[in-house]
Amino acid sequence: MLLVSCNQADIFNNTLIVNFKPKYQQQELTCDSHITQTNKLWQINQFQFYISDVSLMADNQWHSAKFVTSAATQNSTERVALLGGVCPQPFNWQVTLQSTVPATGIKQIRFSLGVPFDLNHQNPMTQPSPLNQPDMFWTWQLGHKFMRLELTTSQQDWIFHLGSTGCQSASSMRAPSTQCKHPNLVDITLENFQADKTIQVDLFQLIRSIDFLDEPACQSEQHSALCQKLFSRLGIDAKQQLFSVSQ
Repeated sequence: MLLVSCNQADIFNNTLIVNFKPKYQQQELTCDSHITQTNKLWQINQFQFYISDVSLMADNQWHSAKFVTSAATQNSTERVALLGGVCPQPFNWQVTLQSTVPATGIKQIRFSLGVPFDLNHQNPMTQPSPLNQPDMFWTWQLGHKFMRLELTTSQQDWIFHLGSTGCQSASSMRAPSTQCKHPNLVDITLENFQADKTIQVDLFQLIRSIDFLDEPACQSEQHSALCQKLFSRLGIDAKQQLFSVSQ
């Protein structure tokens, strides 16, 4: 049994660094970027999202991968990583993976945007970082905010919080025992991905043509027209538009 356990551990001996690059209208997105929307200039206050359960395609089959955890950054567990950040602090747009396949053989990557159900509704005070970040958590009943995007001007804010809804439990302080009616956990598959490629995060594709003044907030309400528009662009019951592989 000990020999089998050691062999299982040793198969994750290939390391791959994956870089994400946020952009808006072909320009790199930073805290200093100006986003023109509804005839106003907006800036990022916070842009963060969880990814989880990564797999890599090689030899025409999917191979599971796990995140390399770091005491210095504390931005991942083996299954979940938090990307982005809160202005004006530096953002994290890089994850390190360990997998069973050499980086040179990788052809595709897939991951979930969000936190898996079995981790989503646990006590955040006892969860390891980054699942213990208070502003990325709603309640035990609803779980984590999978994505938190907040833009601001000197006079107003625009917010989008993605997470599960329709979660049933005895109270907001109790975790549900069954899957939420609207999990809003998005599976992302990116073809033509290789070890030297970057995953682009195109914010323009998510928020284009949205009137921030008439539609100032989405908290993942199922009947919100704004939320449905954002859900569709993220890939919920539609083809996702936020992520792509650099050419």
